[in-house]
Amino acid sequence: MQPNPTTFSAVFVAAMAVFVLSCIRRFSLVAVGRPEDRFHHVWLRIRHMLVYAFLQRRVLDKPFGINHFVLFWSFLILMLANTEFCVHGMFPGVGFASLIPPINHPLVFIFDLVSLLALLCVIIAAVRRITWPPYPESVTLDAFIILSLVGLLMIAFFNLHGIEIAMGREPAAA
Repeated sequence: MQPNPTTFSAVFVAAMAVFVLSCIRRFSLVAVGRPEDRFHHVWLRIRHMLVYAFLQRRVLDKPFGINHFVLFWSFLILMLANTEFCVHGMFPGVGFASLIPPINHPLVFIFDLVSLLALLCVIIAAVRRITWPPYPESVTLDAFIILSLVGLLMIAFFNLHGIEIAMGREPAAA
């Protein structure tokens, strides 16, 4: 059975519409606040964004912070794979598989490795929440649902690649 790009595109457009509406609703909350000039000390703000948001400086100071750091960066790296998945669903001829092997093969390996790291981080986070919760209120159903969904996403990623290998559609597997 071949995937249907028309169906995938319709589902993708519907999902993006829901996402945009959700963003508009959330960003409308920003309008409730007072205006503030945020264009002073631009370079300092950029530096703080890089250090605290991307390098996770405050998170790394905490116990198990490295786990969150690895999970965060795994998702940033896997965003590239997820984007390719969406583009490939709408345009089947476009994808990393069409790249030359010296580029495609390391990308496939990196995505698999990062997915494995993310899955290990989810397992560590779940065990930690059960055995050494950071604070009593951190043991919630929501936390375990989120960790379960992230774990299922990584397992689905491995299953997708396993199916592609079994069907002979993954050039890096050769």
